[in-house]
Amino acid sequence: MKKKILAMFFGATLLCACTEEPAYQCIAPLPPAYSLDSLDDVIVPADFSLDDFNWEGSNLTLTVLSMDLYDAVQVSQMKPGDTLVYRGEKMLVSEVEQEDAILTVNKGLYEGGAWLTPHGGGVYRAVESSDYATYTELGSVTLPIADGFRLIYCGEDYNDPSDTVTSCHRQYLESKVSRSFWAGDTDVRIVQGKVVSIHKRWTP
Repeated sequence: MKKKILAMFFGATLLCACTEEPAYQCIAPLPPAYSLDSLDDVIVPADFSLDDFNWEGSNLTLTVLSMDLYDAVQVSQMKPGDTLVYRGEKMLVSEVEQEDAILTVNKGLYEGGAWLTPHGGGVYRAVESSDYATYTELGSVTLPIADGFRLIYCGEDYNDPSDTVTSCHRQYLESKVSRSFWAGDTDVRIVQGKVVSIHKRWTP
């Protein structure tokens, strides 16, 4: 009788082990490498416009963002049933496909899903149309503009060289048709809490 009870116990244990649900993971962007309180010798993507420059006070108000990067190990293990945090929203993963360098989740962006691509250094980045990354907003801050501030501004076309402007920044920007800067085309270098340079890249 005792042997029969033990056999039934181990059989039930084995059945539970076979029917146990797989462990699911939530794949979210990694924490940013900086914060609004630690802007010391960093390069950050940022949003602002010409109107955000205070030329008399020599400062700039900008919105600081962080590119959404994902741990490559977590991404490589992604499976249906997992949750992906994409553009700030939770997405239940139902399908994962590898297409060349692009990992397509739930049939991709145009079908309500997502795209991820390797970004080097053991991370992936989220991809939108035209290969733009996605970003998380950290907040706005007003920073002084450093002496020797440089503005690197892209040409009108892809192959045009960039202008490097070291003086008369206001007049130069006022001469441009595009007077807005956004995280997808602008990097701001900040050293000891001051804006040292702004680099605006050409984008389609």
